[in-house]
Amino acid sequence: MDAIYLLSPQPHIVDCLIADIERRRYKRCFLVWTSVLDPPLRRRLDSSPLAQQQIAGFETLSIDYFPRESHLVTFRDPWSFPVLYHPACNGLVKKHMEDLAQKVWEAV
Repeated sequence: MDAIYLLSPQPHIVDCLIADIERRRYKRCFLVWTSVLDPPLRRRLDSSPLAQQQIAGFETLSIDYFPRESHLVTFRDPWSFPVLYHPACNGLVKKHMEDLAQKVWEAV
């Protein structure tokens, strides 16, 4: 079967992806990166002959979130916790939630 990967452009993620490809777990791979993959990491991926054969799609979405588990993401926003949970920030919660919802909507 084919696979769609939603990936963070990190060195260890590229290593895991190459390992998956070399195990031939899937017929074809469609890669969706959460931000631009650095050129050295792209070269590592491109240097794998199996990757060249199995990668059927390569897209980059400019979204600012990082997948953690199959059903969990984080936006790595250091202000989310204080804005959402500090009583003095109650006036900022609505706008902050709208911004987070917009990021999720753009990801879809």
